Amino acid sequence: MLKEYVHRFRNALVKAAELESYRLYKLGRWNELNSFPFGSCDIASNFLAMYLKEKGIESKIIWCGNALEQYSSVKSHVWLEVDDTFIDITISQFPEYDNNRIHICKKNSPTMLMEIYKHCKELGHHNYQEREIQLNSASESGQPLYEEIKKLADGG
Repeated sequence: MLKEYVHRFRNALVKAAELESYRLYKLGRWNELNSFPFGSCDIASNFLAMYLKEKGIESKIIWCGNALEQYSSVKSHVWLEVDDTFIDITISQFPEYDNNRIHICKKNSPTMLMEIYKHCKELGHHNYQEREIQLNSASESGQPLYEEIKKLADGG
């Protein structure tokens, strides 16, 4: 069910950004989804983590500030880890993965995420964090937007 939930939720984000903006643009944090998947990794990963949690699947939110030159297009990035598996629903914003709508791979697979993860973790807290689910930003509530995306993901 994990893969199905991930696909449903990413499809809901695409639908929201492409077809539902006329009714969602007034909601808090909309500006972070307006150009999904570009620049949307934080909000998309947090929303997906909440969606999965509500479906009974626990995840870790991974944030990395990248310093690897071979992935210079990735300044910082956020994705999920579920049971030693990385899940990235915004990876297509990067040229190396522009044909991958959803990237699901084992944590130890030789991928860009694993290399960035390993390097950032070695550098410490300024480059690597495991974060709690955060639907809100410092200035805006993301809960209403999340609820709308969740309805779309669940077929509503």
